[in-house]
Amino acid sequence: MMRTLPRGAYLLIQRYFRHGVGVQSAALAFYLLFMIFPFLIFISALLGLLDLNVTAILLALGEFLPRDVVDIVRTYLLHVSRSPSPQLMVFGLFFSIWFPMRATNALMVSVRTAYHLGPPKRAVVHRLKTLLYTVVLISAIALTLALMTIGDRLLGYAVGNALEVKEAIDTLKGHGPADFVELCLALGSQMLLCGGRARSAQEAEEMLRGVIADGSALKKFAEFVEAQGGNAAHVSDPESLPKAGIIRPLPAPISGYVNKIVCDQVGICSLILGGGRETKESDIDLAVGLVLCKKVGDFVREGEALAMIHGNDESRIQEAERRYLQACTILDTPPEKRAMIRAVISG
Repeated sequence: MMRTLPRGAYLLIQRYFRHGVGVQSAALAFYLLFMIFPFLIFISALLGLLDLNVTAILLALGEFLPRDVVDIVRTYLLHVSRSPSPQLMVFGLFFSIWFPMRATNALMVSVRTAYHLGPPKRAVVHRLKTLLYTVVLISAIALTLALMTIGDRLLGYAVGNALEVKEAIDTLKGHGPADFVELCLALGSQMLLCGGRARSAQEAEEMLRGVIADGSALKKFAEFVEAQGGNAAHVSDPESLPKAGIIRPLPAPISGYVNKIVCDQVGICSLILGGGRETKESDIDLAVGLVLCKKVGDFVREGEALAMIHGNDESRIQEAERRYLQACTILDTPPEKRAMIRAVISG
């Protein structure tokens, strides 16, 4: 036993230097470390090119993160969204691929040396495989981020707590916005199909329209409200919901077609008015918000209302108006029409 230990240590040290373990380990650590920086540059540039729902992200993080951390995230997200750079994204992508390739190569050299396999016979094929694996990994991360932010339109017209509840009640009464109704019927139909309550999407939709028409959907909603300790009287009388002290139109600066409304900026407008928590300790004003008068694709004349602003503080209203105008793009030509639901994927 005493002779085995020195011999084992000797062989270990010998193989360490003969197989270049130190060199390959240093190369692997170097490339993995320096892979982080271009990858962060790539992610930041990519986020800047996407229509991020900053408000929703901050509200979700504010539920469990300290205010100081949320403030840092807010500063970061606002910075990247205001300074998009395709060139920086390409730079980050290139080195995000190159450094992992070199790290993978260093790892494979160590493995092949340990198993006495020698260098790969087809070096070009080996490099192409390494490149392919790395590109697939980066693409998967990029695609995941893109799919998380693919929603680029506002549903319905109301933005704000009481205003959205009132719109939901109107929808259950059969008077909801067309796009909101379409999505609710589609999602509800899929739930009925998954639950085995309907044999086809058409049958499911007819069932949903039936419970709206006979009032049972609205009645069930009132039962939900009451079961959770709410005032069910608001369901039958939505005008009793909180109302803002100031309600005024926001006029369009020019005539044309509304080509784009940046969704997360509209959410920030509601946040500015007091309709959301900027921090975990913030109070929420249930009455404030916006009601859109014109949506993407609509024609608006100069001076005509783009939205109705509901607020209780003049300075907040003015800031929200300024932000909303920045979020709207009005051009001479109408935007391309796109279907609300492009595909239903089931498995």
